[in-house]
Amino acid sequence: MLKIASFNANSMVKKITEINIYMIQKKIDLMCIQETWINPKSYIPTIPDYTWISTQPTFKKGSGVGIYIKENLKYKLLEIKQIQDMIEFVAVSVETNQGKLSVVCVYIHPQAHPSCLEILSNLNLNNVVLCGDFNAHHPKWSLGTTNRLGKEIISFCSENNLTVLVEKDSSSHQNRKTRKLNSPDFFMVSREFNDSTVKTEADLGSDHLPIEITVEIKVTKKKLVLTDRWILNKLNQDKFNLTLEEKLKKWLIEFKDHYSTESAYSAWTNTLLESFESSCPKNKKKTSFHGSYWWNDTCSEAVNKRRNLRRKFQRSRSMKSLLEYRKQHSVTKRIIKEAKKEFWGTFYKKCDLNDAFKILKTFRKKHRTARNRYPTKRNSGN
Repeated sequence: MLKIASFNANSMVKKITEINIYMIQKKIDLMCIQETWINPKSYIPTIPDYTWISTQPTFKKGSGVGIYIKENLKYKLLEIKQIQDMIEFVAVSVETNQGKLSVVCVYIHPQAHPSCLEILSNLNLNNVVLCGDFNAHHPKWSLGTTNRLGKEIISFCSENNLTVLVEKDSSSHQNRKTRKLNSPDFFMVSREFNDSTVKTEADLGSDHLPIEITVEIKVTKKKLVLTDRWILNKLNQDKFNLTLEEKLKKWLIEFKDHYSTESAYSAWTNTLLESFESSCPKNKKKTSFHGSYWWNDTCSEAVNKRRNLRRKFQRSRSMKSLLEYRKQHSVTKRIIKEAKKEFWGTFYKKCDLNDAFKILKTFRKKHRTARNRYPTKRNSGN
């Protein structure tokens, strides 16, 4: 099966830890995010085991869409479209046992003209899952007031054999001005996926809730590549010293008189590696996410309390429950900010050279991963 989530983050950078934890706990294969608010000066959050594909950063608030794709999936980028104040989407295809499945992350701006749906019509809408914030309302899926875009979605689905899927009796958004609940976030799927399970998930710190669909389809996965790692605590020190000493003598004789710096360095590297090979065992390990260093029980408790208060408000829709939720929302943001500040302040005081190199290595890896985050041409994940 394939698990796809869609979430209007309303600025994703500060929420990335909660998004990351959610993706791991729910075993999400593709995480589609709208309103990333990523600008050219933003730090792009990378998530281990996922590839990030998005629209180009812009300084305009309320824009930006992207998809985190599980690295073991075989995928291909189909198209990226970004029309200011109208529509943005990222489309990919994923290989499955039933052929290629297209997944399209969509954000339609509130002021967009309904004709923007014609742009989506240019995609191959066979075997497809479209998801995102469409800012469209209709009684079939939303408690919000029916708008023109909602009516056009009905026609669009009819013309392309698509079905709108949402969780019954659930809303994904609360209007901040009217405090009314509605569902501008939904899935549009090909008719063969009508039986897919859709859920509205827990609060992740935005005014929108994430929605999740489970498609009963078998995906084609890449072969897992594992990295060799030395098990240093099982190093045979005596054997290593003896082997290295013998090889070092040969190295000194070989490069005593005539040598180039490059060849001497290469030979010395091989000498060390051969000494390790003969005296230290290896294992194969996959790099994985172990959680944010600064995340603690207090953060988890605050997030859970915020989620519970949001559920309470959605049930009662009273002013009292709304104020309780908003207060806890602010408290949670403060607790997370203080946890980061406290952890890193303590860390730098105790930091030794090894810890510093680990942090540098982490940042180097993040920048390497982020280089291809804005594809300028079609590429594939094969």
